[in-house]
Amino acid sequence: YFKGVSVVFAKTEIEEYIEGLALITHKLIEIVYSDIIFVLVKMKNRIYVVGRSNRNSVNVGEILKILGGGGHSQAASAVVRNLSLWDTEQKIRQALEKHIKLETLAKDIMTSPVKTLDINTTIEEAYKIMLRYGHNGFPIMDKGQLVGVITRQEIYKAKHHHYEKETVDVYMSESIISVDPHTPILEIQELMIKYDVGRVLVLNNQGKLEGIITRTDLCTNILVKRSWKLYI
Repeated sequence: YFKGVSVVFAKTEIEEYIEGLALITHKLIEIVYSDIIFVLVKMKNRIYVVGRSNRNSVNVGEILKILGGGGHSQAASAVVRNLSLWDTEQKIRQALEKHIKLETLAKDIMTSPVKTLDINTTIEEAYKIMLRYGHNGFPIMDKGQLVGVITRQEIYKAKHHHYEKETVDVYMSESIISVDPHTPILEIQELMIKYDVGRVLVLNNQGKLEGIITRTDLCTNILVKRSWKLYI
């Protein structure tokens, strides 16, 4: 990781020149589940470098300028002479350190542990818990597995229709908007706007619930940053 951004380097050396390195790199970034990937292949007396980025904040075109290459923010390439594979990688690493700014990630602002409701919780019980904790929504768990989310609006709607004895699974949404702990907050903000939700869940690689981020968490983070800049 470079300042919270996952970067993969794939290197090899072959005798004959082959085409299609850009396509191979495109496929690799999907397989390795990385934010950025650089493929370095030495063919004869040259090193061919292809970079791909899934992060809007990381411009691989700018990064590969250090090797005389170029491209755009998500795809770039370079051809290197008179350097070893190791030296070429080190130059890219130096450029990464310079260009990648330290980002605030999901794990930095999420609330953990998360207050959840069991799938057998009644609407009346959920209502009382909501008032007690002041939350606007809860993840729903079934035998330790995340199965849905219920919001304040859904709980109010059920009470309005006098369905207090119904369990939360009747009114919960099974559409779960989630991110991993290393997701930048800018991407989380985009998700909230795109899906018009007030919260996203933070899941680890095994799909286990690690935290929750609300609109309030995002706003608080922005205000703290602005206050710090004003103070400086």
